[in-house]
Amino acid sequence: MLTFLTPLYYLFSEGRRFLYQKGLLGKVRVPALVVSVGNITTGGTGKTTVTQYLANYFYEKGKRVAVISHGVSGSRAGLIISDGENILTDVKQAGDEAYLLARNLTSPEFGAAPGDGSPRRSSAGIPVLSGRRREIQARLACEKFGAEVIILDDAFHALRLHRDYDILVFNCLSRIGNGRLLPAGPLREPLVNIRRANIIWLNQTDLVSAKEVDSFQQEIFRFNPTAAVVKSWYRYRRFCSLSGESIPLEGMTGKKVWLCAAIGEPQSFIKKMEKTGVLVVGVTLFADHHFYTEAELRKINLETADFLVITEKDSVRFPSVKLLKPVVYPEIELIVEDLNLC
Repeated sequence: MLTFLTPLYYLFSEGRRFLYQKGLLGKVRVPALVVSVGNITTGGTGKTTVTQYLANYFYEKGKRVAVISHGVSGSRAGLIISDGENILTDVKQAGDEAYLLARNLTSPEFGAAPGDGSPRRSSAGIPVLSGRRREIQARLACEKFGAEVIILDDAFHALRLHRDYDILVFNCLSRIGNGRLLPAGPLREPLVNIRRANIIWLNQTDLVSAKEVDSFQQEIFRFNPTAAVVKSWYRYRRFCSLSGESIPLEGMTGKKVWLCAAIGEPQSFIKKMEKTGVLVVGVTLFADHHFYTEAELRKINLETADFLVITEKDSVRFPSVKLLKPVVYPEIELIVEDLNLC
């Protein structure tokens, strides 16, 4: 019903990009390798998980790494969420995606996040910052933390800061939707702008056939035939309770579960859970980044379920409330093919 706004959205967004392309708006450079991770659609591609993977990838190569998030649902002003040793703010200030990155990239031998007993998987001590002005936060990351590599989460459209790699992440299950721009469709930019990417990252390749992955890759190549291609998929390692207890995968086989999610593309989560051997008896969905209330959760009919299963991203927004059945989330590992960055 808001499709009449699409031409206005196009003029605003493409006009800005035109000014950068022609050099009428200048770009800022920082003394670090800058890697942008983004998407051309509205969420649900897994870009934050890719950001986390890349942060560890460069850390393991001996580089000093910092991550800069855009701060969705959190503070848009400059904010240091984690210094790599301790988380310095809460999820509402940081935003769910940035807070999750901080939780997973904070070195586990240091202090836990305030009030958060959830497990962290990284051995890294990687600082996480956020803010609308990425170039300001990038300078801060270099000056304060000596960053040699900066990973930008959700920054394909953030053109002010020069980047060395532009990575576009796609979900092979949802692909590009109806192929139309906001608000008529899911596209944040025209498909022709795929040409700006150095790397096309095809995620969730295990949820579709190899033929469908190849078909989608060829569709993307119409706009950028020279980009490198990386493929990835999620492997569930175990299930975790909000207090940090774990359940092995085989311990969930045959269990009745009710799924609850507030993420950009929940169908991937639902399909992945159905492949784990659980019996899905119900699904409750909310808008992306939604902060749950106790009243909402108590309306879910859990009598027929053994567990309420949420996503890892939901776990940082989940209130401290005792429900009829235990609440768990799958701990994911990103399996990546064909990645080779210097």
